[in-house]
Amino acid sequence: MVNAIFCAHGKLACAMLESVQMVYGDARVEAVEFVPGENAGDIVAKLEKLVSIHNQDEWLIAVDLQCGSPWNAAAMLATCAILVCG
Repeated sequence: MVNAIFCAHGKLACAMLESVQMVYGDARVEAVEFVPGENAGDIVAKLEKLVSIHNQDEWLIAVDLQCGSPWNAAAMLATCAILVCG
């Protein structure tokens, strides 16, 4: 099963999660907010906590900006990465 995490600056990740829940109901999707005062290491810790819940599954981590802190944090966790952009 593929799980998804939205990881973004500010409230964007939670807003995206709310939209998904409106359409699909209870899905295997989580949100990680990057708030002022945090760094990429803080985001890595949040992502690792979520990934450890279903550590045998694949994860899709959707971020808001390439090369931003959420992107860098997700890249640190990638053991097998497929880049999708558009």
